Amino acid sequence: MDLSDIAKPRAHCLEGLAFVRDGSRDEIVPGYWTFEAYARISRDRIVPLLNFAYSLELPPARSEISVCETAFRKLKEALGDRAIYLLDRGFDGWNHLAYLERLECRFVLRL
Repeated sequence: MDLSDIAKPRAHCLEGLAFVRDGSRDEIVPGYWTFEAYARISRDRIVPLLNFAYSLELPPARSEISVCETAFRKLKEALGDRAIYLLDRGFDGWNHLAYLERLECRFVLRL
């Protein structure tokens, strides 16, 4: 799982634009956040599970934590206890880890 962004530095009138960090330009610019989750089925087969853009400026997103909790819950419902989640360092906050513990998910956090 990974949180990322879609930078739209020239956009001004798109619905729900938020501010994101454009890593390639090292600037804060308008854009959208993304949540990505993939499953590795075999050595050479990776399947997307969840991949969506969101803005904290638009409902139903209230916060990054609420967006991630909804995604974690959907993944848990779909995968059950069969998954081990590999989390990027953006998920190192206590809120994310405590929620995954409550869901009884197994996970590895990349720091």
